[in-house]
Amino acid sequence: MRDTFATLALADGARPDWVSKQLGRASITTTLKHYHRWQQPVDDAILDQLDAARATGLKADSAAQEAASR
Repeated sequence: MRDTFATLALADGARPDWVSKQLGRASITTTLKHYHRWQQPVDDAILDQLDAARATGLKADSAAQEAASR
């Protein structure tokens, strides 16, 4: 279950230092060594956040333009 927890947490974007602490490890090195392939790349995480912010902003802009045209 530890492997499943670590794998799912890292794949979902959890910070490796947090996962390492939850596993009771004294060093993050072991966690990174065993689970690095499941860690979401930082670039992808940032792009996902920007996409979400852009989508939210587009909805807000559309609503504002619609309200202004009334």
